[in-house]
Amino acid sequence: MGARKIDILLITIFLILPFLYNCGRISSRHEGRDLKRDTLVDQQVLLENSIYEPEFMINGIALFNQVSLRQKLYKPVFIESDKDEFPKMILWNKSNQKLTLLSYPGDAKDRVSYFILEHYSDVVDFDKPNVFYVNDSLFITNYGLTLDISGDLVREKYASYNIILVEQNTDSTTVLSYLENDYQRNDWLKKYNMPVYIVRYCLVNNIVKKLEFGFQYP
Repeated sequence: MGARKIDILLITIFLILPFLYNCGRISSRHEGRDLKRDTLVDQQVLLENSIYEPEFMINGIALFNQVSLRQKLYKPVFIESDKDEFPKMILWNKSNQKLTLLSYPGDAKDRVSYFILEHYSDVVDFDKPNVFYVNDSLFITNYGLTLDISGDLVREKYASYNIILVEQNTDSTTVLSYLENDYQRNDWLKKYNMPVYIVRYCLVNNIVKKLEFGFQYP
C-alpha cells in the first residue's frame, strides 16, 4: 500500500470516529419499525448510472446551490446557537425524518455545505425560525438512498463505481465512509474550491439509521 493511500486511510478514520460514537447513541425507537426496507428505493435505479458523481443532493436541495434551496423554501433561515459549531437549518417530513443543513462561516447566503439526515423522536419546536416542515414522505439522496434501507444497497451502489467504502465497526453499529481529498486531481473539488468531501452512512444491524455528506470546513 502506497504512502498516499495510507494517508487517506488515516484521515478517513480520524474523520469518522466522532460519527461512529454518535451512531451508538441513536435512539432504538426506530429499530423495530416494520418497513419494507429494500423497496423504499428502486434498486435498479441505484445501479443504472456507472459514471461516478458523489452524493450532493437531497430532495432537490444541492450542495453549494442556493437556488435549489430557495425553490424548496421561500425564506430559508440559518441560525447559529451557543451549542452549534455552524449555522444550521432543520427540515422535518411526514416520516419524522430530520434533515439538518449546515452553512459554514464565509458561505454565500443560503448556501448548504453539509447535510445530516437522521430520525428524531423529540417534540418538534416549530416556533424556532430555522425549523421547517416540508410535505415530503421521505428525504432521498441523489443516489436514491434514504433511512431504514439495507446497508448492502449502499455497498452495491459504490461497488458499481468500483469504490470500496471504509468500514468501522463497534458492536452492532457500522460506519461506511468515503473521502475525496485529492484536490489537485479532482475536478469536482476544484469546481467548488473545497479541499475535502466526505460521506458517511451509519448502520445499526446493517440498516441505515443516519447518513451525512458534504464538504469539510476548511
